Amino acid sequence: MYSYLNQNKLFITRLTIILLFITVFLFSLFSLFLKGLHFPEVFPFLDLKGRLAHIQANRLGIDTYSFRNPFDPFGRVNNKPSISLIFSFTGLGVKDAIWLGYILISLFIFQAISLLRKTNLLFLILGSLCIFNPNTLLAIERGNDDIIIFLFCFGLPYLISKKNHFFNATAIFLVWFLSALKYYPITLYLMFVSKKISKFKIYSFSIILINICWLSLSLKEISFLKRRLPNDDAYLFSFSLKELFKFGDSSYLILLLLFFISVLIGYVYLKSDKKVLSEHFLKVSNFDKKYFIIGCTLLTFCYLTSFNWSYRLIHSLFLLPLILNLLSETNLVSFNFRYEKFLFIILISLLISNWASFLPIDSALQLKIIFNFIFFSTSTAFGLYVFEDLYNREKITNFSTI
Repeated sequence: MYSYLNQNKLFITRLTIILLFITVFLFSLFSLFLKGLHFPEVFPFLDLKGRLAHIQANRLGIDTYSFRNPFDPFGRVNNKPSISLIFSFTGLGVKDAIWLGYILISLFIFQAISLLRKTNLLFLILGSLCIFNPNTLLAIERGNDDIIIFLFCFGLPYLISKKNHFFNATAIFLVWFLSALKYYPITLYLMFVSKKISKFKIYSFSIILINICWLSLSLKEISFLKRRLPNDDAYLFSFSLKELFKFGDSSYLILLLLFFISVLIGYVYLKSDKKVLSEHFLKVSNFDKKYFIIGCTLLTFCYLTSFNWSYRLIHSLFLLPLILNLLSETNLVSFNFRYEKFLFIILISLLISNWASFLPIDSALQLKIIFNFIFFSTSTAFGLYVFEDLYNREKITNFSTI
């Protein structure tokens, strides 16, 4: 039995995660994990219903930015970008939320579990708890836009890896669309820098031109929606660098300085293990490295610039393939290399951040804020190292083909 478990542990783990998500849906256990954020009367997919209500109301000429939306379950005034209105011609409305929502979350769950990699059983369990957790449950319970962004980001490394102008152009358009949908995916353009694609100057010009045109058309809307952003109060289901204000008054610039110093220290620490880490990076696929960059850039940008609901932490799942791969031969009793300790800290801090809201203790909020800072500073430091490695290897590859 043990032999069977060891040989098939990845399959069994993935199946278990699927069953856990199904169990929560079948027995409506969301209130157990979401602490007051689950509203049974409008369940499921409240956020998706809001998007579809916006589309439906717009077709009838209702200004949902100024007036309450009669099709929204809570009659909310819209605070989302208008890009989704391009789908008005499809006839989509609130009535379509159920079938569309189940398709989206099913794709999300299958993509999420595919990011697990063969590793020792302990790290596989820890990785699984980074997939199945209250923050992920909040994302799928709401059918939030971040799931759509996750689904498209999953395919982005495959598009960028192709040495084909059609796929590269498609990737640029995709990043633009996601940026128009939620703004923060604009950081994904960094992926084109790491790739060192041919005719990069042309692509750079295209990216700049597209975004100048978009910003000139959307600046008024962005400014309007900015005034409707949620406040910066810390919650169990939120994350932001500004949450550190909970521990005392300080300047935001001081917090930024503290963050970047922490990142610099982590980066220098990793540099001391450069030779070993570079050798071990050879067994990690470029896809997994690019996933790490995607998750890291999306989340770090959000953490530093705005208040965020914690469902956005689903993008941290993109960090798992590289982490689990590099820890696959690690001995937990005695770490052989510095980078292994570093990755273990990233994994544990992410785990605690995801599950802090579930803890029945008064200090859960403070615990979450502290481990959020540890997770974001360490993952950013490692992300810089991954980006540098990816960039240098692409440069070597391009040089060798000349």
